[in-house]
Amino acid sequence: MNQRKIKLVILTFFICAIFSVVWAHNFLEQDRDSFKKELTSALEDIGTADNNYQPTPKQAQKVLSKAKNSIKKLDKTRQVYYEEFFNKIKTLNGLPDVKDVDTMKAYLAAYKLLKYDLNPPIDNRADCFNEDSSVLGSTSMAFAQMYRKHQKDPAYLWLEKELYTTDHFKMLPMNRRQKVEEISNALMQQRLQKRFGWDKTQLDSFLEEATGQFRNVTFRYTTDTDNEWNNWTVNVSLLPNGVYEEESGKFFPRSLCALHELLHVQDTFPGEGENYEQPLGELSTSIQDIVLSDFVYKQLNDIDLMEEVSYPQQKKAVDYGKLAVFFHEMLQKYGEQDITPLLSKPEVEEYIHSLYQISSCCPTCKNKLPN
Repeated sequence: MNQRKIKLVILTFFICAIFSVVWAHNFLEQDRDSFKKELTSALEDIGTADNNYQPTPKQAQKVLSKAKNSIKKLDKTRQVYYEEFFNKIKTLNGLPDVKDVDTMKAYLAAYKLLKYDLNPPIDNRADCFNEDSSVLGSTSMAFAQMYRKHQKDPAYLWLEKELYTTDHFKMLPMNRRQKVEEISNALMQQRLQKRFGWDKTQLDSFLEEATGQFRNVTFRYTTDTDNEWNNWTVNVSLLPNGVYEEESGKFFPRSLCALHELLHVQDTFPGEGENYEQPLGELSTSIQDIVLSDFVYKQLNDIDLMEEVSYPQQKKAVDYGKLAVFFHEMLQKYGEQDITPLLSKPEVEEYIHSLYQISSCCPTCKNKLPN
């Protein structure tokens, strides 16, 4: 009798245990499905939009609000990670300011968090820039200000066309290539460390992973690649030897190519779509190319930074040596490291318009103008 009771108790225990496991499993499944449905609903408003990475303020508010509530389910380290984004959100008229860089970085982080049900993939590629990067968008608001004001300005459009050529690839001597590259590499490392806190390991990883065989280029993954495997990023590709064509005399070190492409990353607003035809997109980078080449040349030859150098040019409308000295002065005056913020300064606007006016004059008039 006792044995029967014991068997009955054991059997009852196992039945209850199995039932509890099944019940708990079903409950967790229902809870997970319910939570997933909740997360999905946060994306419904933008799911049919042309670009999920360029939301309206109301769409951004819904995603950010849901993400803020959802991080309670994360471990402490990840909670802190997302709170750092959310603490930088700016508002305008009570809604997220989607024209602000930090707000859009927070939105990108929130969108990705919900898109992957609180478990977004980790992207460690050093040649890809997203919401985690301090480089991304750092001068984009300055670029937007300049673009709004000068996108149809004939002087600015003219200067971009004059400078975005291959002439400035001939400013540095090919016969001293090794020394030029040493100076350029040191300059790149110094600028990226001071501006963005990059150490040598981070820089080396970037240069290694950004190596491509096509050309030096910055491009974005945007709307058409927003799927399970891809998110919005800005990507950089660099030729292994920079620009080096012995026959044509072109020499532009890889380190300066890297700074050119990284300035494009800086000028890119988070979530912004690709626009290869955007006016003025190459103005700040072209000026930077000339200014940095001038700096390297003067370091190489022990020339004072404010001394004008005569460089070989096919197009003579803008003297590279004079242009470089002017922007050296402006960089020092305003304490800037980047060209983009300078392009909206009154002195720079006046300078660019004066260059344009001189270029429009007849030869006789040009001879009468002061140097």
